[in-house]
Amino acid sequence: MRILVPFENFTDFGAGLRRIIADMDQLAVSVSFPLVRHWLVSPDLTLLRQGEGQINDPFPATPEEAGQIPQIFIGVVERTYRLGLVVRGRQGPLDLEADAGLHHIVNWQHQEGRTVDRFEGRLQATLGLSRRGVLR
Repeated sequence: MRILVPFENFTDFGAGLRRIIADMDQLAVSVSFPLVRHWLVSPDLTLLRQGEGQINDPFPATPEEAGQIPQIFIGVVERTYRLGLVVRGRQGPLDLEADAGLHHIVNWQHQEGRTVDRFEGRLQATLGLSRRGVLR
């Protein structure tokens, strides 16, 4: 029999030790193919399920309390379905990455029956500069 210690902590400065402790799971399918020279296109499909459990929730005081808590998906489960596209490549000294997707969210903000559709995108540009020659 394991004795539960209330001050046990599964975080390091608020960050969880591993993904499963965050009361969620994710399934993603993606394929990548070259578009033109130096460019890659990656469409993806993703399912994300997120329960209401938080890493900073109090640790159960007794073994009986611990046995009543589900191991995953506490409370109302929010589900996100994503259809996305990532394009990345290089043009001269500039690296570009664009990530965009349509998110269909069921039980949004853990409210039963509330559904939201939204577009999310990110654009990242990195400029690489270098100097060639002999350093003195």
